[in-house]
Amino acid sequence: MWEDWEEWFRNLIETHALAPVLAFVPTVHSGQTWLVAAATILDAASFCISALDAKGLPSAGLCHTTGVTALRLIAAELADHRRADVAALEPCSLTRPAFDAACDRLGALGASVKADRDECWHRFTALLREYEVVLPKLANRLLIPVESIRF
Repeated sequence: MWEDWEEWFRNLIETHALAPVLAFVPTVHSGQTWLVAAATILDAASFCISALDAKGLPSAGLCHTTGVTALRLIAAELADHRRADVAALEPCSLTRPAFDAACDRLGALGASVKADRDECWHRFTALLREYEVVLPKLANRLLIPVESIRF
C-alpha cells in the first residue's frame, strides 16, 4: 500500500510542483481534494511509523518522506510573497488519550503495537511537525477550508 502512495506523491511532484497551475484544478468528485488526500496519507503513515511494529515501516517511512517533500515543493511553487503569512494550523486534533486508544484498538485487533507509548507519541508528533506547517499555506492558497485537512 505504501509504495502506491509513494508513487502518487512522486507523480504529484512531477505534476503540481513542476506545473503549479495543476494544483488549482479541482477534482471531478465533489468535496475531495488532492491536499486532503495527501494530509490523510501522511497522518496515516505518521501513525504507522510511530506506533506499529510491522514489516511495512520502511516503505511507510519512504512514503512519508516523499509526501513531505512533495508538499514542501508545491508550497514553495505556490508561495505568494505579497501576502502576509497564514496563521498556523491548529494542532492535530488527535489527543494523547485518543492516540493511546487507537493503539489499544489496533493491538486488540492483532496488530503489533510498540510498547513505549510515550516514545510513540513523541515520534508521532515529530512526524506531524514535518508537514503541518505547509498545510495551512497550501489550503489558503488553494481556497480549501483548513479545518477539512485535519482529523
